[in-house]
Amino acid sequence: MEIICGKMCGFCSGVEYSINKAFEILKSSQDKIYCLGQIVHNEWVIHKLENYGMTIVNNIDDVPNNVRLIIRAHGEPKETINKAISKKIELINLTCGKIKVITNKIEKEKQNSFIVIVGKKNHPETIGLLSYAGKNSNIIENYEDISSVCKQIKEKILEKFM
Repeated sequence: MEIICGKMCGFCSGVEYSINKAFEILKSSQDKIYCLGQIVHNEWVIHKLENYGMTIVNNIDDVPNNVRLIIRAHGEPKETINKAISKKIELINLTCGKIKVITNKIEKEKQNSFIVIVGKKNHPETIGLLSYAGKNSNIIENYEDISSVCKQIKEKILEKFM
């Protein structure tokens, strides 16, 4: 049997950057390095990073003060970043560059727009993006969500004219 990998198989450039940078940081550091959640959805990569010394935690409250923390490729909610800063945690932001661009656009447009994010409601990337969008935002995960989001948008438009 012949197995052929497509040209585009493998990690996207943002995930690849995050993984490579994490290995680089772990190899050059004597300090304990934490990561909030899995840096990517790949058990083999996670196991290898843990063998290099990465400690994965699932809640910012489980990260001690004054340590180094990797922000995973998916990014983190604004509240989590603020809490980390208040704990004097050194952030190593390995968020995918495309996610950073989207986050910046959301923050720029949220005052005058209704932000709609299409994605899985419980995915770390979606949760993070939504945290920057403010109250005039929502997620469309499936077909059923469309009508309720459209209703919200109409209500917001009407509020502006009343």
